[in-house]
Amino acid sequence: MTSTQAATFRFPNFGPQEARAALIAMGAQESCCSLEWFTCHWRWIVWKFASQIRAFPLLYSADNLSPPFVLSQLAYRYEREVNQCQRSALKRCLERDDTISRYICLVIAAIDASSGRIELSDGWYSCW
Repeated sequence: MTSTQAATFRFPNFGPQEARAALIAMGAQESCCSLEWFTCHWRWIVWKFASQIRAFPLLYSADNLSPPFVLSQLAYRYEREVNQCQRSALKRCLERDDTISRYICLVIAAIDASSGRIELSDGWYSCW
């Protein structure tokens, strides 16, 4: 699975919209978790676990890529970003709240062969 495919990945009857509704039912504020925010984090969580399963099949099983597991990761990210006001290093740099000379580790998430651009990600957000 590529990071691009992960953005549109759905479990049977469970995707970003259903995950958002579940998190709101757990007490998250609707105004603080837009569908855009959910879709972004959904993509990176699904891609992370699919990559771990592919790279380390003896340590991770397909059970790690399940709706409850993804929902728990979304809840963790909501807690960190909204309740604790902790943003990822890339997001702080993109919002110009941190220096661009900061050392961060990024992964190449996608390559656009037609334009020669690469998408970089810190696992929470990305930029081209």
